[in-house]
Amino acid sequence: MSVYFSKIHGNEALRQRIGESIAKRSHSHAYIIEGPDGSGKMTLARSIAAALSCEDKAGDTLPCGECNSCKRIFSDNFPDVTVIDSAGKATIGVDTVRRLKDDVYLSATESDYKVYILSEADKLTVQAQNALLKVLEEPPDSVVFLLLCEDSKRLLTTVKSRAQTLRMQLFSPEELSEYLEKNSSDARTLKRTSAEKFGAMIEGADGRIGAALDLCDSKRLSEITAKREAVDAVISAVTGRATYSALYDAISSLPQKRAELSESLSMVIEALRDLILIKKSPTVSLCYYFEREKATDLSSLVSLKRLCDVETLIEGALDSVLKNANVNIIMTSLISDIKKCC
Repeated sequence: MSVYFSKIHGNEALRQRIGESIAKRSHSHAYIIEGPDGSGKMTLARSIAAALSCEDKAGDTLPCGECNSCKRIFSDNFPDVTVIDSAGKATIGVDTVRRLKDDVYLSATESDYKVYILSEADKLTVQAQNALLKVLEEPPDSVVFLLLCEDSKRLLTTVKSRAQTLRMQLFSPEELSEYLEKNSSDARTLKRTSAEKFGAMIEGADGRIGAALDLCDSKRLSEITAKREAVDAVISAVTGRATYSALYDAISSLPQKRAELSESLSMVIEALRDLILIKKSPTVSLCYYFEREKATDLSSLVSLKRLCDVETLIEGALDSVLKNANVNIIMTSLISDIKKCC
């Protein structure tokens, strides 16, 4: 049995379906590859491009990854594979698509196919998508489009109707952990030396292998760890008999920018829910805490009512932040309200 897209972990049904269609030359002329950053969209896109140009037609693996074409495609050095992105801009405009259309009808240089990878297709303006629509309707036989996006809902229905949508698989914490232990020496070292930091990395990856590997970087991991330390300080303040000053310091240490504050408040809520759940069932699965003993000890310090009351207050603050209310007023009121109920 042939092995398709060996660089992609999981996604077995998707790999088999697309691999067989390429092997039989019955593939689509356009695919939308959907998934969050770090979920493997670009790896799959390059794998599809490599499979189309692979020189080892008789092998059991597609793409082989070893021939000259495969190596150059995976190293971004192949003339018939073009990657288009926003170049750091908020959108991709119609002029970019017009230049693409001028190139589409030129013959391939070294391969039977020309592949265009739009790495941020959800940044295409409406005008740009409409300009792309014509060539998606009647593309040259030798052209394949790969539209990468986090959310295909941002694409026009007319664009989506002319391409097959491939959704990248996200993985459970257990699956991510197993993969990292097998494939990353940095992750293995981290798990051995700090279960807490390893767990933070798994949580920060949010089901994405690429993101998990990226978080093995010490700088990125430090950022995640710092976020958790700020959240832990809030939990410590609300579960203990903290003074107003200690409570103020803990909550004031949370980020001030709206998006980052929303994330931190969500993490506080997640931690509180773990403490609430563990009071009701000592064996329940936890979301925020990786060390059950730590969660159990914290939960024992405070009543169920206080935990529920504080959770309600944090949820109200998060709702206000999301509604664009004044952050300083929200956090000042939150500190006062928590102190009253604690």
